[in-house]
Amino acid sequence: MHYDPLGDLRLIACPLLAITGGSDVQVDPGDVDRIRRTVHCEFTGYTPEHLTHLLRIDVGPPGLRTYPAQMRRPMDAGTLDVISAWLGPQLDRCVAGEKSI
Repeated sequence: MHYDPLGDLRLIACPLLAITGGSDVQVDPGDVDRIRRTVHCEFTGYTPEHLTHLLRIDVGPPGLRTYPAQMRRPMDAGTLDVISAWLGPQLDRCVAGEKSI
């Protein structure tokens, strides 16, 4: 709880994808913009409105009580698409020897 990641974030040299949602009760959705302003690397942020910490869409009031029901549902397809679209080029660069991830 006392760890401040900002110093470590400044050291990241590889591409970074940060995901949280507007319904995340564990990570402030504003952290994605704070990370964007902090890092000195290629950055992609994704913060859909009703995405929870479990990467599921939940349009009800945000809260931990819905976690058991969320875990029975698949991850949000849009989020999986974002991860796949981001990861593909990173892996291509890695295979081509351009960057390590």
